[in-house]
Amino acid sequence: SDGVDLPNHEASVEHVRRQLLAFGMAATALGFLPRVPADRVTFPYSYNKPPTYADIAPPDSPGEMLWRIDEVEQMVWQVMSADMTELVKKRYSALRRTYGFFEASALLANHEAERFGIKRKRRDLTLL
Repeated sequence: SDGVDLPNHEASVEHVRRQLLAFGMAATALGFLPRVPADRVTFPYSYNKPPTYADIAPPDSPGEMLWRIDEVEQMVWQVMSADMTELVKKRYSALRRTYGFFEASALLANHEAERFGIKRKRRDLTLL
């Protein structure tokens, strides 16, 4: 050794692995977004009847993919810190794309969980 400290390669490889997994999941969800069935769309401010995400095209370039991921990150912060009515008025499209991203992700996760034998929780409401 010549006295130069080398970076811990295991930690940096692990970090990249998580980023690649997150990127792959984001790409899958954004690609599925226009295919979410209308009866599964729950965006509360939808102007379409029936509600749909079919008009939201999947990213078609690496640059657009990164832009959409950045938009999701920014919108999450805005949802946490801003008035929802103002977001609907001023950032409707970004809010809808972000909401749809999480909705598509949840649908895909539920579908895959069922494939692995994990059953959905029943959502029965019972009154005492």
